[in-house]
Amino acid sequence: MTRRKKIITSKISLSGLLLVLVVFVGSVFVSAEKINITFMRWNLVEANRNLQNQIIAKFEREHPGIKVIVESYPFKNYADKSLTAVAAGSPPDVLYIYDVMAGRYLGMNILEPLDQFMKRDNVSLDAYTQGSRVVYKGKCYLLPFRGGPRALYYNVDYYKEAGIASPPKTWEELRDYAIKLTIDKNGRHPGESGYNPEKVIHYGMGLAASSQGEGMWEWFSIFYSYQGKFLNEDKTAAFNDERGIASLKFLVDLYRKYHVIPPGVTSTFKGDEVKQFTTGLTAMTSYGPWFISWIRDAKVKFDWNVAPLPLHNGHDGEGTGFVWLGIPKSSNHIEEAWEFVKYMTSEEVDYIWATHTGMTPNHIANLNKPFYKTHPKYAVFCKIAPLPGVRNIPFIPEWPKLQDLLLTAYQNALDGKATPKEALDRAAKKWNEYIRKKK
Repeated sequence: MTRRKKIITSKISLSGLLLVLVVFVGSVFVSAEKINITFMRWNLVEANRNLQNQIIAKFEREHPGIKVIVESYPFKNYADKSLTAVAAGSPPDVLYIYDVMAGRYLGMNILEPLDQFMKRDNVSLDAYTQGSRVVYKGKCYLLPFRGGPRALYYNVDYYKEAGIASPPKTWEELRDYAIKLTIDKNGRHPGESGYNPEKVIHYGMGLAASSQGEGMWEWFSIFYSYQGKFLNEDKTAAFNDERGIASLKFLVDLYRKYHVIPPGVTSTFKGDEVKQFTTGLTAMTSYGPWFISWIRDAKVKFDWNVAPLPLHNGHDGEGTGFVWLGIPKSSNHIEEAWEFVKYMTSEEVDYIWATHTGMTPNHIANLNKPFYKTHPKYAVFCKIAPLPGVRNIPFIPEWPKLQDLLLTAYQNALDGKATPKEALDRAAKKWNEYIRKKK
């Protein structure tokens, strides 16, 4: 009896050991498997693509259970491609989302709120610059990856020739400077007797107002400094109040009254405006921090510098351009996707990306790092980033419609087809009719 019990016990022990081994080996096999997450973005220039791939590789080394699969598409097709993927039930796990897209995604309710993860992992929205934050209906759905505010670029050589010692502090000063900086072959300026608009050597200011719409951000910066507001709480138009009209009139006057901007602005793309500055046709322009590297690549033959945009009645205004990361709520790997988003928008990666690509840091803690003490042109943007006038466009699903109406108003006013008031009033009427029908 005792011997039989020992045999049975031995068999049970052996069976138990085998079971433990099976479970252990199985668990090792499972833990060795990587979870693949897809990261959808648009095509990047080679240097930025290589840098981002290096950052991703470091993430994978620090998170050995996660493999990041990058899906890259042409920028012009990206928005439709990403939305189609979500609608088809095969969403990426992490998305690139830029300002014009943001409202559309948020309004469709397809993004996962990040607040619970941020609270759990001690990620505070307050750590990021004000202009890079996105809050929609009281929740955070996006964290900033790259971008920056706009500033004034100016030709130092032209300033010296015109006897201008420093960049303008107000928009009125900018107007006066632009007149001095617009000069014909006989050395005369707009408004002077004998000035020949057909023989201009260089203009005071550059502007793009093509159907592409990117040039509107120049107007938006003025609009923000005039304390303009796009919409009321009920989404009806506010952009055609006296502040909005005055801001657009200022820009239109630069073009139509003072003639300090090259002709044909409604056919001028932003890329054309960039070339106008780098070739010396214009003395001033406004753009984001990425323009610094473009100027250097162009090997310009003049001295140049960067300054904050002018003020209006003491108020600053800077349009911004950002790329955020978001997680579709239909992702099958939300936890892993969050780990990736948290890493890519961390203070460490933010600093690496900004200092290697010329973007402005999104983390407040990075704005005063030693790098910017030795790179004063980039440091200008770090001083601008925390300012109260740094603002985004409205994060509303209807933004594409609003942008089209504002673009039409912007172009009509510049072309002289309508006064700034008439153009904005027409846009407001159409917008309000559109909003009423949606309710």
